[in-house]
This record gives sequence, structure tokens and C-alpha cells, in this order.
Amino acid sequence: MKKIILLTFALFLISCVSKREFTELNSKYSNSESEKVKLLQEIEELKTQHNDLSSKIENCTKEKNELQVRYNEATQTPEYYYKKGIEFLKLNQLKKAFLLFNMITTFYPNSDLVKNSNNKISELDKISNSNLKSTLNKTKSLSLGKKISSIQDDFDNLFLNKNDSIKLRNIYNKYLYEYESEEFISETEDKMQSCIFYETKRLTCQHSGRALLTFEFYIVKNKSGSKFLRLRTQYSNDNWMFYDKVIVHADNIQIEINCDYPEKQTDTSGNGVKEWSDNSIDNLDKSIFKIAESDKIDVRFVGKYAYEMTLNDAQTKALKEIIAKYKKL
Repeated sequence: MKKIILLTFALFLISCVSKREFTELNSKYSNSESEKVKLLQEIEELKTQHNDLSSKIENCTKEKNELQVRYNEATQTPEYYYKKGIEFLKLNQLKKAFLLFNMITTFYPNSDLVKNSNNKISELDKISNSNLKSTLNKTKSLSLGKKISSIQDDFDNLFLNKNDSIKLRNIYNKYLYEYESEEFISETEDKMQSCIFYETKRLTCQHSGRALLTFEFYIVKNKSGSKFLRLRTQYSNDNWMFYDKVIVHADNIQIEINCDYPEKQTDTSGNGVKEWSDNSIDNLDKSIFKIAESDKIDVRFVGKYAYEMTLNDAQTKALKEIIAKYKKL
């Protein structure tokens, strides 16, 4: 009997605890449902606000674009450009000022400000010419590398009109070419002969069939200051050619160099045969200068047989660089 009473009491306690937990959970559920409804309402309100803001942004963008168009129409006038040009002059921003004055004369030829704009352009042209002369005078006594560096700085810092800019750019390119060419020219002093030899460092030979042909100019300068342009040619093969003439042709200009003893020599030591000649060509200077301006130069070795070649890139550059050096010495 006692056991039955205890068991009944235990079941009663369990039943009471479960009911209390259920009540708490049910209360929490009800609260969460209310919170959910509230959050959904807030989301709808935020969506409405977002749509309103998007509409306002769209209207503001449209209004901004309309104002920009009206502003452009108001400012794109000769009066506006001239005023801005004067402002740039006062700020020493000469390139911008020059551009605006030119816009007036180009796009508004009937404006009353064309005359004043032309006067300002003339003043700026004088400044440009003065800057160009100053740059050239400053670089006269400088080395090639420093000339190039100095001109680069002036391009960035000085005002130059279109014509003066082109002139200075051409001079800069000339100096740059000479500077790069110097890297491929060796200078060797011969104290016994009291002279200096200037020779190319580039490869000046190429194959024509089985023959290997060499064609290169070099310079000899005496201590007295006199200079001589010379041509060195060579033929290597298994058989004798006995060439006695070299013909050079480019752009309807043709010269012939006779290769006779003692300038012409032969050798049979080593493998095969070798013929070479070392000739002065001072009397052909002017023709060689014109040939050096061409990008396609043909050479023919004439003897028992004839071998021809078109100078390759290295040979052409070598010729041009030596000629440029000769003119400069």
C-alpha cells in the first residue's frame, strides 16, 4: 500500500513539472510570433523608404545632368575661353592658355576676341622660340648623354608650340640615335701611326651561297685632324673568286670600288681560301652619304664569279652609324 502511494505521488510531481514547462514554452512562442509580425512590418516600411530614396536619387541625377548641359552651354563661349586663357597666363600655365586661345581662333573665327587671341598666341610663340634657343644653347657643350637628359627635362618643364616641339623632338631623336650608335663603335689609338681607328662592333658578314662575304666601313683620323673613310671587304670559300671590284647600289645610286693589289690580298692558310681588300673611298663620300640614307643596300663582289647580297639589319646599321660618326668628327 505504501509503495502505491509513493508511486502515485511521484507521477503527480512529474505531471506538474511538464505542465509548467509547456506554459513557459507556449508564452515564448507567442512572443516570437509577435516579434516576427513586428519585424515583417518594419521590413515593409524599409522597402517603401528604399523605393522613395531610389526615386529621389533618379530625380537628382536627372536634374544634375540638366544643370551640366546648361553649364556647358553657358561656359563654351569665346568669352569664357578667353577669360580662362588669361587666368592660365597669370598662373604661368602657358600650354593650357595657348590651347584656349587657339580654340577661339579655330572654332569662333567671327568672334570679336579673335584679334586679341592672335596677339596672345604671337606672344606665346615668342616665348616658345626663346625656350627652344635656350635649350639648344644650353646643350651645345654637353656630352650626348647629358644633352638627351637636358632635352627630356625641358620637354616636361618648358612651353613649346607645335612647330618648336617638332624641331626639338627631331634634334632629340638625332642625339639619341648618335648616343645608341656610339655603343657599337670602337675607338682604337695607334701611337705608331699617330692615328685613331673607328670601327663597328656589329657583325658585318653574311653567307651568299657557300661564300662568306664581309662588307664594312671604318674611319681613320690622324692627329692633324684629317679623316679618311675606308672600306674593308672579304671573301671566304672553298674556291678562288679573284674579285677585283665591289659594286654598291641603293635607290638608283651606284658606286664601284676597284680592289687591286696592294690593297687586295689573298691567303690559303687554314680551311679554304680567303681574299680581302682594304680601300680608301674618300672620293666617293657624297655618294656613300646618300646610300647610307637607304634602308635597302645591295652589294656585289665581281671577279671570276659574282656574288651578291642585300645588307642585313646589322650591316645596314653598321654602315649608317659609321657614316654618322664620320660626319660628326
